[in-house]
Amino acid sequence: MSNIASPPAKLGVYLTSNYLRNTQHLSRIILYGNSGGGVTMSFYQAVAENGPSVCQGSRKLVECSSSGPNSLAGLTPADGIILSDGHPGNPILRLRSINPSLIRSADLDRVHLNQKLDPFDPKNGYNPTGSSTYSEKFKELYFERQAEQMNHLIDLALDRLQQINAGKDLYTMTPRSTCQDLTTHGSCRLT
Repeated sequence: MSNIASPPAKLGVYLTSNYLRNTQHLSRIILYGNSGGGVTMSFYQAVAENGPSVCQGSRKLVECSSSGPNSLAGLTPADGIILSDGHPGNPILRLRSINPSLIRSADLDRVHLNQKLDPFDPKNGYNPTGSSTYSEKFKELYFERQAEQMNHLIDLALDRLQQINAGKDLYTMTPRSTCQDLTTHGSCRLT
């Protein structure tokens, strides 16, 4: 499993917190996270309180490091945390943004609409002039298809990560001088 290459936001919180404690001699540090910052601050605090094990293990897509230059070991916990209008995190936002009524072709060149899952079709409960009301059956099928699409995207990402780690992916670069004509080969790997 790959480690997170660089967790700059988390390390930025750490450096700022240590600066305020050690240079400015503040006795209490309160983290404040608004919107996506809430995710960052709560993640930082969880790792600071419990160690990098909170972001490691077989159930993590990408693990954080507990050693080396990107280590998240030894973070200093804050004395408190304020979360303002925090969202549940990018994975949940991504899942909620999937519209399973849009069916993409395997080559991703074409999209067609599955009207049975179209949330903007009045037959499915959409009301263009007021509150929409969807049946439990529609919601169950819609959420099931969202989950299927998210799991497919995760599988694609894990496959791509495995290819990168094995040096077999487009993003594993070869010297610029080995590039061929793009019209013949379709891609060029640059350094």
